[in-house]
Amino acid sequence: MHPIIELQDVRFRYPRANHDALRGVSFSVPPGAFLGITGPTGAGKTTLCHCLNGLVPHHTGGELLGMVAIDGMDAPTFSPAELARTVGSVFQDPDGQLVAETVEEEIVFGMENMGLTRSEMEERLVEVLALVGLESQRYEQNRILSGGQKQRLAIAAALAMAPKILVLDEPTSELDPKGTHDVYQALKMLSRRGITILIVDHKVQVMAEYVHDMLVIAGGEIVAHGPTHQVLRQDLSQYGVANPAVSKFGRQLIARNLWLGDVPVTMEEGLGVLEALRGQTASGMGQQGMNGG
Repeated sequence: MHPIIELQDVRFRYPRANHDALRGVSFSVPPGAFLGITGPTGAGKTTLCHCLNGLVPHHTGGELLGMVAIDGMDAPTFSPAELARTVGSVFQDPDGQLVAETVEEEIVFGMENMGLTRSEMEERLVEVLALVGLESQRYEQNRILSGGQKQRLAIAAALAMAPKILVLDEPTSELDPKGTHDVYQALKMLSRRGITILIVDHKVQVMAEYVHDMLVIAGGEIVAHGPTHQVLRQDLSQYGVANPAVSKFGRQLIARNLWLGDVPVTMEEGLGVLEALRGQTASGMGQQGMNGG
């Protein structure tokens, strides 16, 4: 299977900058993947997203070297508007991305610019509202939506353009836990439908519950990339990334020889470790009781 996204030795430097924002970045993404991207502030995560949607170098200027291929296209030779038919983008602040007054108008806006017929727009409108769980908000004003609903609306507006790839740059940074999980649940459903999803986020514990693979970037370079469990079982603090709390707990148990299994990554795995330890404790107390009898 050919990758839908492929980068080879990508280097980028902003105008008047004295160092590269991306340095030798190489990775590929298969169709239908759900990839989480994380790293410390200033690591190059947003720059990487902008390479995928064409904002780098068309809007930013600067020098881009290496290969960025999107669905077989040489991405830097296409404008952001041209790439938008393949790559949908969702940004950190939904208020800065929403342009219409109502939910329906927001989703229809991009489709009107594409020249779709009224029946095509209605069909897509109904579908994307259902996908992100906003059917009952179809006629509501955007301004009264919650943060999580606004972000799901931004996702719906991008999906209405029928992209093969959805790139989200820290879409949950301003959301509470419920809003965050609402967004990830919507993305999970989209992933199951075959849409390739790349999400940048600092909420590593939440990503652990949803994404298939993870990429960690620091100082403009990829420092870890692979299946989520494989990446999160490493100590990411050396790269300025907060380890999941459950993984920290697991490492402490391992360091004290209280747990001999793998470092837990998800909350479910952490609960499994606690249950196993509880069972060992109960078994040990029962053995002591028998020996004492």
